[in-house]
Amino acid sequence: MKTYRQTIIVGCLALLLGTLGVLEPIERALLGFRFNIDTRPASRELVVVQIDARTINKLGVWPFNRADHAKVIDALHEAGASAIAFDVELARSPYDEENTALVEALKRAGGQVILPSFIQLASAGQKSGETLRTEPDPLFREHSWLANVNVYPSSDGRIWTMTYGGFVDDKFQYSLAATLAGRALRDEQAFYVDYGIEINSIPRLSYIDLLTGDFDPADIRGKRIIVGGTAVELGDQLNLPIIGVVSGPVLQALAFETIHQQREIWRTSTLLSLMLAALTLLLLSLTQRLSSLGFYLLGILVFCASVQLTAFGIQHFAAISVDTGAILLVAGLMGISVTTTELEARREQVARERVEKENHGRMLDRVVEDSFDGIIVYNQDRRIESGNAAARKILQVQGETALVGQKLSDVLPNSTDWWAPWEQDRVENLQEVEFPTPSGETRIIEYVVTRSVLEEAENIESRPIFTATFRDITERRQAELDRDDALQEAIAANRSKTQFLANMSHELRTPLNAIIGFSEIMKTEAFGPLGSEQYVGYSNDIEDSGRHLLSIVNDILDVARIETGDFSLNEDELEVEDLLQSVKRLTEGWPAAKDRNIKIDAADGLPDLWADARLTKQMVLNLLSNAVKFSPSGSTILLKANVNDSGAIRIDVCDEGIGIPEESIPKLTDAFFQVDARLEREFEGSGLGLTLVQRHMALHGGTLSFESKEGVGTTATLTFPSDRSIEPDAASSNEQSA
Repeated sequence: MKTYRQTIIVGCLALLLGTLGVLEPIERALLGFRFNIDTRPASRELVVVQIDARTINKLGVWPFNRADHAKVIDALHEAGASAIAFDVELARSPYDEENTALVEALKRAGGQVILPSFIQLASAGQKSGETLRTEPDPLFREHSWLANVNVYPSSDGRIWTMTYGGFVDDKFQYSLAATLAGRALRDEQAFYVDYGIEINSIPRLSYIDLLTGDFDPADIRGKRIIVGGTAVELGDQLNLPIIGVVSGPVLQALAFETIHQQREIWRTSTLLSLMLAALTLLLLSLTQRLSSLGFYLLGILVFCASVQLTAFGIQHFAAISVDTGAILLVAGLMGISVTTTELEARREQVARERVEKENHGRMLDRVVEDSFDGIIVYNQDRRIESGNAAARKILQVQGETALVGQKLSDVLPNSTDWWAPWEQDRVENLQEVEFPTPSGETRIIEYVVTRSVLEEAENIESRPIFTATFRDITERRQAELDRDDALQEAIAANRSKTQFLANMSHELRTPLNAIIGFSEIMKTEAFGPLGSEQYVGYSNDIEDSGRHLLSIVNDILDVARIETGDFSLNEDELEVEDLLQSVKRLTEGWPAAKDRNIKIDAADGLPDLWADARLTKQMVLNLLSNAVKFSPSGSTILLKANVNDSGAIRIDVCDEGIGIPEESIPKLTDAFFQVDARLEREFEGSGLGLTLVQRHMALHGGTLSFESKEGVGTTATLTFPSDRSIEPDAASSNEQSA
């Protein structure tokens, strides 16, 4: 809206000034500027015969004797002049012999002489009123041509234009310049004289030289001549643009050259100028927001220069003066308007930024003052410049300005060394230090110090400042110490528990082995019959329960040994297929395995495995035990061994059992985890079997994974690292080396 309003104002102002003619001085100045740079020589087809000061001094009288004019006409005619024009008044002389001499000379010239006619006021000093037509005496007009020599100054007093002639008593009379040039158009319209024609290039002769014959006829032959007064004392002086004051004959000569060279300058109309100004206004308005102020003003300058260059080209080649004052006015007004608007916007922006900066500063002051952390700002002299409420509270200082101006050492003893990062620009690492308070306590503070460079006002050197941010962590540090003590106690207790279980290995296993051994003797009646078959059944139950309890105790003790780190592998080369056959043979004595079909599928060329034989067999047995436990009678259990793409040995135990819920698979290796945790669950077990398998695989650097679908079956996979695979060639090499 603001841009639209300023465009309307500029347009209306340019229209008003253009209509009132206020821009005319600008147009004339631009036209004169183009005349100055677009110069051209005269055609030398016209010669000015000057009645100069030297002539007046020689003849000593004015007006001249008509016989002298006759002699000049004869001299010019005999020299071959093509036309002779007089720009001096030729009234009848009181001496008949003079008049007769002039008439005879005019007759001899054969109609080649042009005499002046002009219009003047009837009374001198009149601004308006009756005018008189002044012409040569009829005696002279009979043998010559008449031409109008009137000139009309513009509003600035200078002669800008000439005409082809004008109507006098309803009869068109051609101008002197048009008559000499032979382009006598019946047109009163004024044209602009081309003042770019170099006035000094117009040939000139002195009147007295023609009288005395002191001239070269070649300078006259075929030329057109203007005879007129150029002496200042004759008063025929005119003010011309860019040239200054010249005589009337010289102006007539310039008018002749303008017509002869077809350099009449025509000005464009006011309407066209205003239309061009309107287009300029539209263009500058549309491009106003496309660039910054600097580029916009530069664009206006380039545009104005282009307009003037174009106007110069049109005037140079087509003799048309394009009025560009309105264009320059619009461009200037738009530049001023946009600059003023931009400066006002920037002033408002600066004011807003100043207010925002002040608000920001107040906000920061408030944030710093209300900060939970203590904040102190001090200079390179270690003197405090500001401190917030938290800093005063931590340092036990009273009063809002109590810290300002004090030395660090006054409020923080021994602070010289640990709060002075004089040569550092970056934030220090978080530090802790103890310091005594005025109340006698020893407190622990956590602090960090930053170094900043404060830009002072202009012509004042910048200086470094330091900001210390700190907080009292005495209570937190004590809580951390208490927590660490409690953690160490818990670790020690856990270690004692684990050590206790590890130490109970012998104490728990020895009586269980004794119970199992004695119950086995009783069951087999090694020393004779027991006396009742029922006792044999009891001894069988005792042995089964003892073996089950021993298995659980062994699992618990193995877990405890692994947790304490008191567990090492006894590694050797294993033939995987033999290991699987051995495991299968062990299951032949399991009652539950009698009605399950256990098969082995080992890939051909299977490499040996570098592993602990007992633990590997135990892992496969645990997996196979679960498969037997959770598989229905008559189902098939498959022990597979192969090598995957990475060269690692993989052992799969696949069953057709009840399967495992998907959400329970990630928890299978957790100690004591039961998929069915009810007390009346169908399947017994301690929940440590898979835990031990996972721990043993971890000791080997391998993994235990499961794939299962409820009602379909489960596949448990042991994957050993590829570096535990021993190819047959490598094994042979090892045996030969041994």
